[in-house]
Amino acid sequence: MIEASAQGYVELGRFDPPDRSDKNAWAHPVIAGGRLYLRDQDVLLCYRVKNS
Repeated sequence: MIEASAQGYVELGRFDPPDRSDKNAWAHPVIAGGRLYLRDQDVLLCYRVKNS
């Protein structure tokens, strides 16, 4: 995750998804309803990114 800043790149967080395949994955990440969806081949991961 990064912060949108006119001063430059500010990294707020980083992680490596579990069970990552060794194949190229071209699916785009999606944020909907406060959740981040990531797909890698036949694995779909969902992370809550909004505090409520």
